[in-house]
Amino acid sequence: GKFDKELPFVSEARASLRNHRDLMVLAAMFHDVAKPYRHGDIHGWESADILRDIIGVDYNNRLAEWAVRHHMPMPFAHKAEFSLSNPDALEVAKNIARDARRVGIDAATAINAFVLINAADIINGRELNVDDNWAKKAMAEGPTKYGNDISVKNVLSIELKEKVDLLKKAFKEI
Repeated sequence: GKFDKELPFVSEARASLRNHRDLMVLAAMFHDVAKPYRHGDIHGWESADILRDIIGVDYNNRLAEWAVRHHMPMPFAHKAEFSLSNPDALEVAKNIARDARRVGIDAATAINAFVLINAADIINGRELNVDDNWAKKAMAEGPTKYGNDISVKNVLSIELKEKVDLLKKAFKEI
């Protein structure tokens, strides 16, 4: 795939979910569909409701709906806040993990779906070497964890590693 060399963890997640490819494509397409109407706390939830209305309620569709619902862990609208360095984020991650278990999604599948939906959200059709606008704004406010490299690739690599580490910890603790 396009990211095999530059973002191997995204390629690995995609490969592990190959049986769910169509659902993940739909999830990527619909993850922000409610954003123009409700940004913030509930747009992921409303987007998931719209997706469910379109594809129906089915055991196999739960993964796409879950990924859309949790692609922006609230109340952490800013990517940097959802990491192990923020103690409040672990409770949110545990709730996300509990929701995955509630709908019958195992930890590995949930984490891979989370990687894919977040990669789609951050890349958003851009080249990997361009500056990430969100990181550029954060950098203007002071030093960031990205150093001087605010490329989409670097931001994605740092953000997803932190999110995955947090979700792994959450799944172990619930």
